[in-house]
Amino acid sequence: MLRAKAAAAKLSFKRPGEIEGVQTIARAVEEPIRQLLQNGRAEPDEMLKRLSRAKIPTVGFNAETGRLQDLWAIGVIDPVATVTLSMKLALSHARTVLETAAWDSTTPEGGKDSAGGETSHDPFNPLA
Repeated sequence: MLRAKAAAAKLSFKRPGEIEGVQTIARAVEEPIRQLLQNGRAEPDEMLKRLSRAKIPTVGFNAETGRLQDLWAIGVIDPVATVTLSMKLALSHARTVLETAAWDSTTPEGGKDSAGGETSHDPFNPLA
């Protein structure tokens, strides 16, 4: 996914919404490796720079050793189909929300919902 970010940076778009969408996706695909690096007690910014400069596409961060290694050579297999499906589903949901304006994270006036109860302030859970 980190390499997908680099590929997305090379695409050209004309409309502002497209540019912002690609920038949002680029930030999102970096988060799993950033979290893995933090969990592995590595410095995320420095390690991401090193990963982006790696010439071998199978080089990645080995959380067991805390080093960059050729993950394919040590038997780590990337679940490409799973990651691809997850990205497609996430993008599909985002598209639906954007097209239907179904996600309104604003709080009604007075902090009450339509039934008079208190409203939730969780913007990541539209049902709360």
